[in-house]
Amino acid sequence: MKNLILFILLSPLSGFAQQTPDFDSKKETSLFLKQFFKDDTLKSYVKQSTTGSKDFLCAIDESNFLDNDEIKHANEQLKNIDDFIWTADLYKNINIISDSSFLKSDKNQLVEELKANIFVISNPIFIRNGTYCIFFYRVVCGNICNESDVSLYVKEDGKWLKKEEYCSWMN
Repeated sequence: MKNLILFILLSPLSGFAQQTPDFDSKKETSLFLKQFFKDDTLKSYVKQSTTGSKDFLCAIDESNFLDNDEIKHANEQLKNIDDFIWTADLYKNINIISDSSFLKSDKNQLVEELKANIFVISNPIFIRNGTYCIFFYRVVCGNICNESDVSLYVKEDGKWLKKEEYCSWMN
């Protein structure tokens, strides 16, 4: 009886905290990034982690799509955003820029040398069995040129579509 009560109490949390066995987060991350970067043939430059980007993050206060438990879960994941380290094997068309190289570099010069902007991206936070995704990105286009965003994407007909933006920052 005690286990049944515990199961009933925890069941509402299982909708976003656990994925079904057929959900492949690595495969879905690759698909999401392919659509986010819009062209699988171009190399994108991605900073190794989001370390140093907490000033660009926001908490999700309310949502037209997420319930309170999902908002709480997403905010907890966003608080730990620096824990994830990107490696080139996670998505085939990214070039990783180490955190130390990024921090030491003059951003204007680095962007000019690469002939591309640098992305600082979070690991996608998948909920509802991989049909919803919270994603943080920051685009660095120079020393004082930045854009960042925390948004909700919904997978519809195999495509990830931005449905809600929680904060956006541009400099």
